[in-house]
Amino acid sequence: MRKQLFAALTAAVLFCGAWTVPAAAKTKYRKGDVNRDGDVAVDDAQLALKEYVYWLAGKEHVLDEEQRQLADIDGDGSFSHDGEPEVTAADAAYILAFYTNWLADPAQRSTDIEEWIRARFRGYAAR
Repeated sequence: MRKQLFAALTAAVLFCGAWTVPAAAKTKYRKGDVNRDGDVAVDDAQLALKEYVYWLAGKEHVLDEEQRQLADIDGDGSFSHDGEPEVTAADAAYILAFYTNWLADPAQRSTDIEEWIRARFRGYAAR
C-alpha cells in the first residue's frame, strides 16, 4: 500500500512537472529607461553616456542590445553600418533634460520621452 501511494505521488509530481507554463510576456520598457527599473532618471543618462564614452575609447559595449535601443533617444543608431555610435552624448542629454523636467513637474512622469523632446527641441527627428 505504501509503495503504491509513493508510486502514485511520484507519478503525479513527474506528470505535473512535465507541463510547461508559458513564460511571462517580455516587459516593454519606456524609451530612456536604460537600466530597466521602470523610471527614466539620472542613472539612465549616466549609463547612456558611459556607453558613448566606451565607444569613443574603442571598448566593448557596456549595454546590451535592448539597453542600447532604449538609450538611443533620437533614433539615429546605426552602429554596425557606418561606424557611428548608436548611443551618443546627445541621447544622454535628452534623458537628463527629461528627468530634470520631471523633477520640476512630476505630472510629466507619464509622458513619452520622444513626445516630450519633440515638443521642446528643434531639429529633433526620432524615427
